Amino acid sequence: MHIVHLIGTLERGGAELFLLRLCRGLSRLEPSWTQAVWVLGARGSLADDFVAAGIPVRAFGLTKSPLAAWTIGRLVGALASSRASVLQTWMYHADAVGIAARLAGVRIPQVWTLRQSNLAPDVNRIDTRAIIKACALASSRVPAVVVAGSAAALDAHRAIGYRAARTPIIHNGVDTDRFRPDAGHRAATRRAWGVTGDTRVFGYLARVSPVKGHDVLLDAAARLATTQPALDWRLVLVGQGASLDDPAFAADVARRGLAGRVLTPGPASAPETVLPAFDIAVSSSRGEGFPNGVAEAMACGLAVVATDVGDTRLLVGDSGSIVAPGDVAGLAEAMREAASAGTAVLRARGEAALARVQQHFREIDAVRAYAGLYRSLQTEAHQP
Repeated sequence: MHIVHLIGTLERGGAELFLLRLCRGLSRLEPSWTQAVWVLGARGSLADDFVAAGIPVRAFGLTKSPLAAWTIGRLVGALASSRASVLQTWMYHADAVGIAARLAGVRIPQVWTLRQSNLAPDVNRIDTRAIIKACALASSRVPAVVVAGSAAALDAHRAIGYRAARTPIIHNGVDTDRFRPDAGHRAATRRAWGVTGDTRVFGYLARVSPVKGHDVLLDAAARLATTQPALDWRLVLVGQGASLDDPAFAADVARRGLAGRVLTPGPASAPETVLPAFDIAVSSSRGEGFPNGVAEAMACGLAVVATDVGDTRLLVGDSGSIVAPGDVAGLAEAMREAASAGTAVLRARGEAALARVQQHFREIDAVRAYAGLYRSLQTEAHQP
């Protein structure tokens, strides 16, 4: 078995990080298989991690230029001469190249993936929406399988015309050996933040972007500070763009009266050392497929307050609080209730969250599901 993974970029992101974990997991599960990652554009910051894991990376340097058609042709030619058993494409631009390869006569079985559940125009650029429409039209003929990362993503794409014959749902899952409760990390990180043991810490791991809803979270935090001034809590924002050193971001925090309440330690290269320092993981996202950050927080034994987007409700179950996206008052009330809960109550919620992840959302189960899918395609390809 030789699998070629085709993706637009290897910059750090949810899909790219999951691909890295999948490649590593497949290498452990099926050591006789080989894999390669082909990148449409430049290599990206994660490329060296793939190479270190024994996964070769080939970048084609695709850009928006008159040479784009030539670059795609070169990529399709490379696929035609490859020994790939499966072409696994990640996200729409890679799916579109899969369509071009099929039109050129390349018969490698293709597996597409659907990750996002919010297909609204304000989230996707006009060129991306055009590619999505083209992929929807080709979905019943080009890919052998279309994998959805969440039930919400599958429903959203079916609504716009995706009609693949096989559409399994494979959640990303969490590496529960890496993400777990850790008293040592908790103590060290809280000490670095200057947080005492009695202070309730809300934490959000997400880059700053409109879809992640930091504005809603800050508004909810401001409401909580105003209505419950006696509560002792801090809001820790971890991710690209969340920095009090940024004048605009700092102004947003100060304007809401949150100076001293909000901490911004910067992006986390090792989130498994940061998450255990939270008491309550919060997500104010306006749109997700499968919320990786919420799942990782649950694996660390944290109580959760999150918005009802994508498969978040399915993930959290009854182990946390779910509020409507954009509902400032509802989010503030859920945060108040969690911050006011006793330590034993939060511990019980965290234990329920951890048990739920271990039972239903382990990363190894996702790796096994992809491996089983690839085996089935190889078997079908060899049938007379």
